[in-house]
Amino acid sequence: MTILITGASGGLGREVARGLARAGSAHLILPVRDAHSGDALRSEIESLGCEKVSTPVLELASLSNVMTFIEDFRARGQPAGLQGLLFNAGRQSAHGLTFTADGFESTFAVNHLAHHALFRGLQDRLTPHRDGGLDFQWNARPQSAGGKSIRISRCAIPVQYPDGATLRRFGKRRQEIFRF
Repeated sequence: MTILITGASGGLGREVARGLARAGSAHLILPVRDAHSGDALRSEIESLGCEKVSTPVLELASLSNVMTFIEDFRARGQPAGLQGLLFNAGRQSAHGLTFTADGFESTFAVNHLAHHALFRGLQDRLTPHRDGGLDFQWNARPQSAGGKSIRISRCAIPVQYPDGATLRRFGKRRQEIFRF
């Protein structure tokens, strides 16, 4: 099972990566902003039993960097069978508006535009579910979440077909922003 998770260096993204590693996920791709934090994250996740962990550098505040990431992903021959994308990375500018080098407001650029570009760029690499959609089910009880249960189940969107089929929408909470 190969899954790409943004925002895995902390919070919910890290707990999902840890849970998937413990559950025996074969390959996790965990993009990070800097290589040093990626090395530490890779070591931690590998120690939990994941066979292969990749921590490529990705700056979501730069759409050109996102496009380069997609091109590199394809050039490295990354698996054509991604079973999931979790877009968990986020930014909030609490002290006034800030803008990216591309000219977009930074919160909007990172939280929405970058993830949309990643999805569109990697969409053809996703493995469809048996009913034509892509699906994910997972239950976890991470210790760092104060023992509270995180339950995510049957989040699915159908693969977009040439006839223009629409995407299903699931949930309003951040942890339900899965692209499977």
